[in-house]
Amino acid sequence: MWCDNCLLFFPLRAGAIVLAVIMALYEIAGGVFLFYYGEGGIFGGYAMLQGLFAIIAAIAFSSRSYLFSKFLVRLYPVIVFFGLLRAAIAAWELQHWEYRIIGECEYGGRRWVSENVTSVDPTTGAATTVATYDYTTNTTLPTTICNFGVHNFTELFTACLVIDFILMLYFAFLIWRFVVKLRHYPLQKGTGAAMFEQGFYA
Repeated sequence: MWCDNCLLFFPLRAGAIVLAVIMALYEIAGGVFLFYYGEGGIFGGYAMLQGLFAIIAAIAFSSRSYLFSKFLVRLYPVIVFFGLLRAAIAAWELQHWEYRIIGECEYGGRRWVSENVTSVDPTTGAATTVATYDYTTNTTLPTTICNFGVHNFTELFTACLVIDFILMLYFAFLIWRFVVKLRHYPLQKGTGAAMFEQGFYA
């Protein structure tokens, strides 16, 4: 027996539109922040792209477009996969290079550029390194991060990446449910605009 309302916490179409708008806002805002701070590349670019697809999804839900929805159903597994990959790499880098962020806080928020070995202890083999920071631009790390605590920030950011991935998974599910709705309801409820506003699918 088909379960129309399974795992739907809000009306499918309206709830998905709201979630798409929320995802678009924080993904694009995050991408802009990363580009501004010079960490655009893969992470910032992917965030902006994910925000763009969230906007497309909101349009698809708003217009009840089967074509766009079907396109997103096929696309979102790829987005989810790369989202998982991005989250894993970002979380690892945050934990592994946490000391660099601490150094940036100690040097007035200046961006870490490189690390050079100045000497090596012949007995222990321990290397002494000196970090280089960017003083050529006015772009600095927000003091809020330093005041909050770098370790606390990395833990919070990692948690946000996990939440973002969960939202992506659920959003992919909502898109799939919407496509199924567009397939089944014309057969079960007949055609016409009124069928789209029945039950939990409004």
